[in-house]
Amino acid sequence: MIRSVHPEMEGSIRMVGEAWRKEVNQYLGEVDRALLSLDFSISSQQLKITEEAKKAIWYWQAAWLRWKSVQHDSDSWSLQAVHTKLTPIYEAVCSSNVMVSGLLHRRIYFRPAPSAPLEFYEMQTTEQIKLISDDGSLWNFEQVWGMPMPLFHGSDSDLTNSMNSKEKRNPSHNNLPNPEVDSEIHPVVLSYSYNREAAVAYANQFWETPNPAYPYFQDDCTNFISQCLHAGGIPMIFTNSRAKGWWYRHRKEGWSFSWAIANSLESLLAKGGAPFYAQQRGTPQELEIGDIICYDFTGDGRWDHNTIVVAKDEQGFPLVNAHTFNAQYRFWEYLDSTAYTPAIKYRFFHVMAVEN
Repeated sequence: MIRSVHPEMEGSIRMVGEAWRKEVNQYLGEVDRALLSLDFSISSQQLKITEEAKKAIWYWQAAWLRWKSVQHDSDSWSLQAVHTKLTPIYEAVCSSNVMVSGLLHRRIYFRPAPSAPLEFYEMQTTEQIKLISDDGSLWNFEQVWGMPMPLFHGSDSDLTNSMNSKEKRNPSHNNLPNPEVDSEIHPVVLSYSYNREAAVAYANQFWETPNPAYPYFQDDCTNFISQCLHAGGIPMIFTNSRAKGWWYRHRKEGWSFSWAIANSLESLLAKGGAPFYAQQRGTPQELEIGDIICYDFTGDGRWDHNTIVVAKDEQGFPLVNAHTFNAQYRFWEYLDSTAYTPAIKYRFFHVMAVEN
């Protein structure tokens, strides 16, 4: 974990570190208990209550109440246990606040039917957390975070309408997963967006020195690009097969092929579906920062390399960051690469992060 400490806090860094970790664990425990008890209430004592925070909590409660009503109708998929852990990546401490960036990993255990074996699905997100304190002893979170949405699709208007509707829902039409049928368990939220600036910031922070929270491969280009996309808010799709989904689990061989292999990531991008909902562009000038370029150096149809657009030059051409041969602000075309051949092919993907 990377740590930045203000000089004023050198003498008390251990006490502050223990304080914010205690608050994080207590907060996550409260969210997990709210999920299991289905009362969906969390303490306001840990939050700096703002109108934005109140709205976020309301939407979270409303989404789960809608899920609960579907479950009442269908008498099936039931929660059994929830385990959540935050792995810090970066910590910055000063006299009155703590900034933490970390990977939030949550495993939710459930039974798809009353007599069915216990199953689980996982989700992982990147969280940016800020704690503030007036006196150094009582810490509050500045924003609502770490609150998972239930597994159903819907718009904000659908959610609002569902709070006032008494219409019975047909259980056969609910979108809760059946792990014996579905090959992919999607960490679906009401909506998510791609923060291009955050993805680029990550690419610029770790282009040369890899993030120690992840493994570093001899051919690391795709692993690096996946980290950038995830840092930008793209949720993982966990499966029980390395050939499906897009995921990383922090253990030996704990990643999908699409997370770490260039050809597999290109294939997932080209499909245009979750989690990237990417669109192929015809020219590099059409790309934005945070978009992805794929390279087939020999033109044999197998994609060898991936980069992320981090800037544009004066003519509007992309400048990219990459791993394997670590590079920052490199011209997109790779004409100076030892892997370059006249048969090279490129594919340009614009990451939409929403279904078209």
